[in-house]
Amino acid sequence: MNKKIKKYAIVLIMIILLFSYNHYINMPRDNGDFTTLRVSWYGGDNRNRATLEIIRLFEEANPHVKVIPEFTGEEYHFERLVAQMMVGEEPDLMQIDYNWYPSLSPEGEGLFNLASLKNLNEWPEESFLSINGNEQGIVTSLASKVFFINKTPFEQAGIPIPETWEELMEAGHIFQERLGEYYYPLGSVDFYDDLPLMTFSYLSQKYGKDIFEDEEVAFTRDELIDGFDFVQSLFDNYVIPKYVIDPTDKDNENRGWISGEYGGAYKWNSQIDLFIGSMDPSANPNVAVVPYFRLETGQVHSGVFEKIQHTFAISNNSKQPELAAEFLNFMYTNESAVLTQGLTRSIPLNNEAQRILKEADRLEGLQYEGYLVGRSTDTFLLHLYYENYGVKLAYNEVFESFVSADGAMSSEEAADMLLSNFNIAVQKAMQ
Repeated sequence: MNKKIKKYAIVLIMIILLFSYNHYINMPRDNGDFTTLRVSWYGGDNRNRATLEIIRLFEEANPHVKVIPEFTGEEYHFERLVAQMMVGEEPDLMQIDYNWYPSLSPEGEGLFNLASLKNLNEWPEESFLSINGNEQGIVTSLASKVFFINKTPFEQAGIPIPETWEELMEAGHIFQERLGEYYYPLGSVDFYDDLPLMTFSYLSQKYGKDIFEDEEVAFTRDELIDGFDFVQSLFDNYVIPKYVIDPTDKDNENRGWISGEYGGAYKWNSQIDLFIGSMDPSANPNVAVVPYFRLETGQVHSGVFEKIQHTFAISNNSKQPELAAEFLNFMYTNESAVLTQGLTRSIPLNNEAQRILKEADRLEGLQYEGYLVGRSTDTFLLHLYYENYGVKLAYNEVFESFVSADGAMSSEEAADMLLSNFNIAVQKAMQ
């Protein structure tokens, strides 16, 4: 079945189900004894258990409130919300992926304007997600794209951890000579998501530009040619394996990473624990977050990118938006709730939540160290459309073509292809 048809079929089915349960959903919000608040989210078992316990704590502290949980896995949660919003029956408080806002509130009017609420003063200014001047969501966590290095193979090769791109490329040759042909100082960089962003990061360091400018790719043709030359140099200097050597995903199950042959990875800080957990203990891994590799001279930006990882929004149809905001505040400022949630929604952006976790020694480790990389330097925040499905497909296809060609595709051809495909995909995403 065509993906678009399947998507709309799912939405229609959900609408029918919503009408079927209309009586239940529309039961009185206030029956004299308690007020009902609907809260929805997506995630795995740990997040579900934590949120259900937070609901119990909130109801215990607010006996007049009955919170109805609505949770699923991430798959089809977006379609569920679309179906609910089409009939005006969405939950009062909703966890929303950053990439969904263009669909759910394209003009900044699809969700409740949080600017009218008086009880969200516990949140830093950067938490408020504004669309056309209306505060449509609360950003509850950010992620930083970072390098983390397994020190063990570097010690085996007898060299320090590189600090510059040039030193990293020198390390590639040393790894090959001293450790063997399957060893790479970085290695765990996926060709489809990691490599494009790492290339844009390098270009940002050199030219000081964000990826987007006026809804188009910001880099010129010559700058993009420079970027693809950089990618080729990573292969030529054995920093990462060529496509013909390892075409598999560079995830936590990649053989080169598990065995310790790949000396480093470029991932979101929230992924670090997953990657460390998959490493072979017999290889004596010793992983650390390291500063971004830098240019020898002329660097004008850190090259660090952050992205909005989790947000919450309030329904335009909610009869108790203040109560929804009160529940969100409780999640991130009540000590018991914060400790219950822990890092199940990553490092919280809320200052009070961070204080509580830090005092309980729960805000430490590599995930937190990676988060601090983004918080302690100049960064670019990923554009709303960067991870849009069509836009991702556009730039990933170019990088896939370039790396799989193994030198048969020029940097000039790749740059032209990226300029055309990227800009067309962004325009389609905006329609």
